[in-house]
Amino acid sequence: MSFSVSSRSLEGEGDGSSSTGSMPESFSLFIWTEDAAGNESLYVDNMVFTLSGSSYTTSDGIHPVWKDLDSTHLFVAVSPAFDPDVTVEGNTAVGITANTDILYATAESVATNDPIAITFDHLLARIETPEITKKASVEGETLVSVKLSAKNADTLDVRSGAITSSSELQVIDVTSNPVYIPAQTLDAFTISLS
Repeated sequence: MSFSVSSRSLEGEGDGSSSTGSMPESFSLFIWTEDAAGNESLYVDNMVFTLSGSSYTTSDGIHPVWKDLDSTHLFVAVSPAFDPDVTVEGNTAVGITANTDILYATAESVATNDPIAITFDHLLARIETPEITKKASVEGETLVSVKLSAKNADTLDVRSGAITSSSELQVIDVTSNPVYIPAQTLDAFTISLS
């Protein structure tokens, strides 16, 4: 079993000449199999891959093999990779933090010699204030801070890709550091000038 890994860029990322983003440094792979009756069972639970040069390897050099030749294999990849001790057997919700982007990919295949295409998409919105904006003046005023009201991402359901947010809106300062939030939770921006 082999993989072809790519990622889509965030809108506005890069020069616009390509639809792909940078390769993730690591990802966790999960594989479920589905029998003819549609019953799923977890087959591979958090196999961690790390980018080494232009290809991905595991710490022990072992790569997944097809469980059988007939079952549909459902692939889920999450980047950055979870700690190797994280498992989703019985509970597919995994805690995440808002200080990093979450990339997510799914694929489905029966046994084949062709590489499985894993194309990552962004699950969270990146909010940042570019350095040039922080130094810009607006009618003699200088930008002091940019804050937003939003909910942090708390968990990711690995199987479905659903993000669960905290129940309370948070005031998050994005003046100097980008943050990643579930886009649908953005409530308001506050821009302070001096």
